[in-house]
Amino acid sequence: MHITKFAMNVRLDLISIGLLTILSSSLIYASEPDTSSIQLHEHSNVIANDGQNMHQHGNEIYQLVELENKWLVDDDGQGQLKSALKYWIGTDENKLYLKSHVNRAESASADYDVSLLYRHLLSEFWDIQTGIKHVKDRNPDRSTNAAILGLHGLAPYFFETDAYVEIASNDRVSLILESSRDILLTQKLITQPFIDATISIQDHSPYARRSGLTELNVGLQTRYEISKQVMPYVEFSYRYDKGLKSEQPNDKDTGLYGVGILFKF
Repeated sequence: MHITKFAMNVRLDLISIGLLTILSSSLIYASEPDTSSIQLHEHSNVIANDGQNMHQHGNEIYQLVELENKWLVDDDGQGQLKSALKYWIGTDENKLYLKSHVNRAESASADYDVSLLYRHLLSEFWDIQTGIKHVKDRNPDRSTNAAILGLHGLAPYFFETDAYVEIASNDRVSLILESSRDILLTQKLITQPFIDATISIQDHSPYARRSGLTELNVGLQTRYEISKQVMPYVEFSYRYDKGLKSEQPNDKDTGLYGVGILFKF
């Protein structure tokens, strides 16, 4: 397997940063008592409204910031850096989300997307979500804007799930499913199976996708919670891409493995 000098340097930098982060974070939090809860793994900062009753949970405002960076390598030894930012603020009933993803394959320019979503509580376990999304592809002709409508919540067996329809300005309609679940190995070691799937419903864009299941990413991420704010992890996954209509059938699939770190504030 051929590994470029660039990929080797990046991996060495990531390993060094990861080791320093784990060591320093462990020293900082070593004296703190373990307050982990089996049923709760997301801690939000509570902003109490002036004059509000603290016992009226529906009127409290919460916020959470998540920042994630990971380096993955495919079967051909090609690396890719993936970053994700998620910020939300709101009450139990209404939340405003800002999401962004940046992907940069080795020796290629980056592409990214930014979404602004509003969620409203429908039931105890489900929210309706709607919003807009901008996609900037490394190929300018594939950049687009889209409207989003769907659901977010807990499916049976506590799978956190996003299911939504994406209607893009380039005459593309897709159904997107994202689902994952935390499984506790210990109070600090958590493994998370996940699946992300994209199904093409209609696509008349210049770079039209083939109909049906166009993208699939399924895998397992195992993290160690140094604290509720710092969580390094390893990831193993499988990715499938169906390709474009204009191309000869060239379905692509590959295995991926790598390391990452998640911060929550």
